[in-house]
Amino acid sequence: MKPKVLGISASPQKGGKVDTLVQEVLSASRLPHELVRLHALEIRPCKACNACRTDNVCTIEDDWKGLSDKILEARALVIGGWAFSGMIDASTKMLMERFWSLRHHRQLTRGKVGAAVVVVFPEVFRQFASYRLLFFGLALMLMMIFRPGGMWPRKREGTGLDGLGIRGLPKNDEDLILLGKPDPAMIKPATTATVRGVRLPPVTVPMDEGMLLQTHGVTLKFGGLTAVNNFDLNVQTGKITSLIGPNGAGKTTLFNMITGIYKPTSGKINFLGRDITNLKPHTIISYGIARTFQNIRLFPSLTCIENIMSGPHCHARSGTWAAVMHTVAEVREERDIVATAAYRLDQVGLWKYRNELAKNLPYGKQRYLEIARALATAPHLLILDEPSSGLNDRESEDLMVLLQALVTEGFTLLLIEHDMQVVMGISDWVAVMDMGQKIAEGLPKDIYNNQRVIEAYLGKEDD
Repeated sequence: MKPKVLGISASPQKGGKVDTLVQEVLSASRLPHELVRLHALEIRPCKACNACRTDNVCTIEDDWKGLSDKILEARALVIGGWAFSGMIDASTKMLMERFWSLRHHRQLTRGKVGAAVVVVFPEVFRQFASYRLLFFGLALMLMMIFRPGGMWPRKREGTGLDGLGIRGLPKNDEDLILLGKPDPAMIKPATTATVRGVRLPPVTVPMDEGMLLQTHGVTLKFGGLTAVNNFDLNVQTGKITSLIGPNGAGKTTLFNMITGIYKPTSGKINFLGRDITNLKPHTIISYGIARTFQNIRLFPSLTCIENIMSGPHCHARSGTWAAVMHTVAEVREERDIVATAAYRLDQVGLWKYRNELAKNLPYGKQRYLEIARALATAPHLLILDEPSSGLNDRESEDLMVLLQALVTEGFTLLLIEHDMQVVMGISDWVAVMDMGQKIAEGLPKDIYNNQRVIEAYLGKEDD
């Protein structure tokens, strides 16, 4: 009958050093005997064992594999981590010495080294257990700085739509463009209590006829500084309203209040007959207000189509469980999101760049990409903060054509713009802001010749 050490079969007739090492390690360790239940696995020496019996621990590959397998199995079958408690004991030190003595041999494959590390590494650092959160935080910080995409980040560009991991997509990518064409009814202002699964509050605020958005006496103060002072703004449904003014007038601050980034000190903001003054940004966008930013806010390490896919997710209804289980509804929803992104990407002329990283696009095309992402949310009101900034004359002309096409499609636009050619060329109504106050509003031709507006931009002549 073969003698056993903690349930591991040791064959005395083999006489190999690995057999002896197994007995020494397990006999000297603090492993509770009653918790270990191992199969009677034998360590099988290779064919060269008889020829190198005197030094088979250095040349026999299978001996080391048998050792690592048995220790790893013993480790897995112990309850609660009692196997090697406390400081590093003699058995662990002996195992480490034997392991590093074998390190220079090419017979050690990746799997064998990994098996040994799984056992040895936790024991080496067990004495530093009280600092584990510090080490973890440091490692996480270094990963976020130097490897934000992971140790081996997925190569996003060039993989095509198959790299998205979404089932049910058509084989021909261009077929998605037709599938993503929106229902015109989705763009029209909501008249029901529920829109795309979002429960809207009841219409309780009276609004002027034909108005989509109105602000009443909106004021925002930062300490003793008044950034916006008692500002009234009217945005008519299906029109392009431009907000202009010199730098520092408070235009972007007003946009930030409309979209929920800032909360007004006083005043009201009404949208579709509902008070949205104190709502959060993610709620406001689900109501139907989308925006772009003065400084581009894209995800540079995502592809163009992935950037646009982040827009429609504000209307997604699948939860965590559906995403994990890939339910039929969740798969259909993801497919619809990709189709919507494809349509909007094609609409702004960037379809051929769908698999390119956003950071690789020139500045002008990044502007268009951000507009496409906002359009993918199917907004009733699209707010654009200096959309022509950084564009050349040709790109500005193309932008004007695009914005007019969006109005024809049914969108309502509110934009901040410094390019007077764009403002005067496409605007239906213009409001002028200076030092946080409204100084004029009216038709573009009236604003163009308004003496007070000219003074705000160019200054007033001395008497």
